[in-house]
Amino acid sequence: MKKLILIAMIIFFAYLNRIQAQNDLKFSNYMFNELTFNPAAAASSDYLVGSLVVRSQWAGFPEAPKSQFLNAHTNLENAGGFGLSVINDKLGFEKSITAHVVYARKFKFSETNSLSMGAGLGFMNKSVDFDKLIFEQSNDLTAEKAKESQLKPDFSFGMTLKLKDFNFSISSTHLTQSLDKSTFYKTPRHYYIYTYYKIKVSDKVNIIPSVFVKSSEFITQFEVNTNVYYNKIFWIGATYRHQDSFSGLLGFNITKQISLGYAYDFNYGPAKTYSPSSHEIMLYTMFDGFGDKSKKMQPFFR
Repeated sequence: MKKLILIAMIIFFAYLNRIQAQNDLKFSNYMFNELTFNPAAAASSDYLVGSLVVRSQWAGFPEAPKSQFLNAHTNLENAGGFGLSVINDKLGFEKSITAHVVYARKFKFSETNSLSMGAGLGFMNKSVDFDKLIFEQSNDLTAEKAKESQLKPDFSFGMTLKLKDFNFSISSTHLTQSLDKSTFYKTPRHYYIYTYYKIKVSDKVNIIPSVFVKSSEFITQFEVNTNVYYNKIFWIGATYRHQDSFSGLLGFNITKQISLGYAYDFNYGPAKTYSPSSHEIMLYTMFDGFGDKSKKMQPFFR
């Protein structure tokens, strides 16, 4: 296929940030949505946990990335953790939909220490709208296509070690696809490391620093975050994303079951000149599940 030229330099920034390495979705509220990159998180809570996130990246830039994803999971005492993760991601004239059903199992060492392992099985569908592309040669056979779409199976695996207030997880998505054999429609294997530590300052204040490392072998990026949670009512935090952006996070509990979160990313990377910011809104819910209610523990931000 001949070289494609996209309108208004979209492809230039897409190559810098996403397409060249075919990276997974980038988002700021990752500490509330570990299921997106680690299936072991399905066993993390006996509550029925759900989240909906809407992200608008590079605000004001034509055909900028827009993403939405939905996560839901719960852990059954004797059966394990079950979850569902769906991601809809649009970048310029490219669109991808990824969906996984997830199963995880928690192995307890004590009431506060455990090891969880999980796997995800699903699919990834990628499509391109060729009608909106401009070709250097009008007789390019690709230009005759209206739209092309490919559906591929997709697998993930992860583990989480929890030791009271310390959490360490490692996971991988797109397990079957190596980097050297990846294509536009075949996203290469990604690796994730996520760790946090809960610091109890008082009965009302918790501080939780975390580190999040992502790699597709082609490119590696890390994020350092600190969130402060007050009286199980609201939280405020900040994130540094290496060579990319700074993020401010803010959220509060609307009710005991529903929380609302917002993240503002200030870009300082290559896209800064054209779009200084990205925005992300999260709706987080938590209801009584089907597990042993006497043993349930609140999620760390409650």
